[in-house]
Amino acid sequence: MRKATVLFFAADPFSTPPSRVSRLQLDEDVRRTLEKVRAAEYRDSLVFDLRLAARPDDLIQALSEKRPQVVHFSGHGGTEGLVLVGRNGEPHPVGTEALQRLFKVFRGDIRVVVLNACFTSPQAKVIAETVGCAIGTGAKISDGAAITFGAAFYRALAFGNAVQAAFDQACVSLALEYPGEEETPRIIAGPGVDPSRIFIVQPESLERAAAPAVPEERGMTAFIGSTSIDLQEYRQAAVETCSRAGLTPVLQEPFEFLSAGAAEA
Repeated sequence: MRKATVLFFAADPFSTPPSRVSRLQLDEDVRRTLEKVRAAEYRDSLVFDLRLAARPDDLIQALSEKRPQVVHFSGHGGTEGLVLVGRNGEPHPVGTEALQRLFKVFRGDIRVVVLNACFTSPQAKVIAETVGCAIGTGAKISDGAAITFGAAFYRALAFGNAVQAAFDQACVSLALEYPGEEETPRIIAGPGVDPSRIFIVQPESLERAAAPAVPEERGMTAFIGSTSIDLQEYRQAAVETCSRAGLTPVLQEPFEFLSAGAAEA
């Protein structure tokens, strides 16, 4: 099974004096997340690359070094954007436009971006337009709820669930442990992207099923670009014509098992 990388950024510049903002439990956030993943079925397939006390240039450095499937941020958010650590340790907000430009340049293999901080829906929305899927929050989220959500989300991914199912399970965890905050996280999909078909960790059985049929002998393959529910008569005629012409028809359905949607694949 192929491994997937989670690039995990965390920052809490308000934790140092003279700030009066309560310290975030980022160490507990990391501990709980790794603990839940270790108890999952496909724990070895989800690799975490931790970047703590994250500064703006750390984003570029890390995305240059890695080709992550998931980018995660834990910390503070607000109307000005994500709050990273500045040059002298002071809070440094990174705005929506800057984040959008960042992910346009470093799109790579990213399947989903998780902004586990307060008021991050605006940033998640513009990021989803670029990478396809992002998770943010529509309101303030408590520290404990953020920790619970993140740990439950990655546990579900490590059990082989799709992004949408993992998100739903994480929200159920909030409903059980932090009633009233289960509606705070928001999942946002870009045009033509279905989070229920995005798999970060994929069991080998699905990987084999996802591989399109390729003829063993040398010859040409024709891709039939329609689904089983539209243009059925034309689709069947195309399949029969390909077969008579010595071409191997490949249908669209196998692509639906890939991490991308059928149309994107």
